[in-house]
This record gives sequence, C-alpha cells and structure tokens, in this order.
Amino acid sequence: GLLLLPMLVTMAVTGFLSGPLAPVLSFKKQLALGSAAIAIAAALFVFFHAAPWEIALASGIFGLGLGIAYSAMSSLIVQGVPSHQTGAASGMSVNIRTIGGAIGTAVVSAIVTSRTDANGLPLESAYTSAFIVLAGFALAAFAASFLVPTVLRRLLGHAEEDALAAPVEQVDGGADQGRVADALEDVVSAARQQFPDR
Repeated sequence: GLLLLPMLVTMAVTGFLSGPLAPVLSFKKQLALGSAAIAIAAALFVFFHAAPWEIALASGIFGLGLGIAYSAMSSLIVQGVPSHQTGAASGMSVNIRTIGGAIGTAVVSAIVTSRTDANGLPLESAYTSAFIVLAGFALAAFAASFLVPTVLRRLLGHAEEDALAAPVEQVDGGADQGRVADALEDVVSAARQQFPDR
C-alpha cells in the first residue's frame, strides 16, 4: 500500500496543476507529456523493481503521467464540442474510460496469471511482460496525442458573441451576414496565429 502512495499523491497534484499550466503548456502537450511519463514509469517497473524505493519512484512517475494525461484529455474533450454538448461529451468520456479500464485490467490479469509457480503465484517475468505491454500502449498514446485536432472553441465562442452583438445593418430586409462572417474569419485567423499548437 505504501509503495502506491507516491502514485496517488503525484496523480492528485498534477491533476490540479493541469488547468493553471494550460497558458504555458497546452493541453495537447500535457497529454503527450503524460503518456510519455506513463511509458517511462512502465519501463522502470520492467528493469528496476528489486528495491522498494525503485518501485516507489516508478509509481510516483506513473501517477504524474496519469494525473496530467487524464486532466488534459478531459479538457480537450470539453473544448472540442459545442457548449450545448459538453455534458454528453463528458459522460461519453467517462464511459469510454471505464470500458478501457475494464479491458486493460482483463488483459493485464491474463498476462500476469499466464505464468505461475508451483504455488500458483505469478512469476516475476509475468509482471514484467505486463508492464512491457503497458509501455507499448503508452507509447501508442503518446504518438496519438499529436493527432488531436486543434481546438479553438472558446476563442470562436467569444468571436461569435462579439460579432453577433455588433450592430448589423439591414439590407433588403435581411441581416448583413457577410459582414459578420468576415469578422469571424478575421478573429479565427488571428487566434490561429497566436495559438498555433492549441
């Protein structure tokens, strides 16, 4: 239990720091960083697990990766959908995460219990194999994090509000939608130049 305490502590701390870090470290970068930390921790578990401090160190790095990756992923999902779909997107995220956790647990359990000693206890090699698989999935997540689309919903939302709040001339009984569209396009272009990696 104590060996897992560093993971719980770092997971809680990085989860709270994800939001404040966003202005200097975008959520996409946080997701990549978290995935890389999980892969590093899994590799440490594979090669360094003889002493308790080695396990505690790897556990702390693992929690760091989980905390920042989970928080960043939730933020990216919420920002990637229209405001009125935020609740549905958050709920779907939790459902998919739960399903993924169940599948991951089943896979790791199958690997760990595939090699046992005479007393039915898992061998050391079975645990290392499980962490090798975990490291592979973490590296895949690291690569996939670069494919996350750029999200400017919050900036676009403000642009829409400003544009729609501006006085609009009536032309032939209808709103001058072209002027509003041009204003939105200018704001979006400026936002993309200012936040190229968001």
